[in-house]
Amino acid sequence: MENRGIGGDTTRGLLNRLDQIIALKPSQIFLMIGTNDLCHNRQIPDIIVYYRRILTRFRTELPETQVYIQSVLPFNDT
Repeated sequence: MENRGIGGDTTRGLLNRLDQIIALKPSQIFLMIGTNDLCHNRQIPDIIVYYRRILTRFRTELPETQVYIQSVLPFNDT
């Protein structure tokens, strides 16, 4: 099992480096992304667009991979 997470990453950042993850052909993916998008005041509709693109690529290019979507962690920006 490899952890491909990067602290501070965003949905757009993950989408930009998705080829690296897909090349590993993992049997499972645990996806927890989006908190940093919210911390950077990205608009929710924009976050959803990137999230859907990520999931679409997983479904298309890794059809046998189980994808577990984990909730976005709460944050306090004060």
